[in-house]
Amino acid sequence: MPAPFAPPSGRKKGMARGISAALRVASELSSPATLMLTTPFRDCWTLDFFRLPLVLINTIGMPYRYAFLLADECCRTIVAFRIRGGLNGFA
Repeated sequence: MPAPFAPPSGRKKGMARGISAALRVASELSSPATLMLTTPFRDCWTLDFFRLPLVLINTIGMPYRYAFLLADECCRTIVAFRIRGGLNGFA
């Protein structure tokens, strides 16, 4: 008798493909995230030394700038809610 949580035998290929696709997406997203979190913004322009196209450098720079701006705005919004008496149970 198969285990109660084991996938049916006909769907093992589908499960393997799904896991493979999820791992590929995770690996593709981890490299830009690592670059963004470990490289100061001024060093992003040194990518021009490696002859990367300016469009690619600007594409890397835009999320870098706006991720920190968005995080700051979220923190300010939470502080404003707390000051006004909202979000009592919010950590």
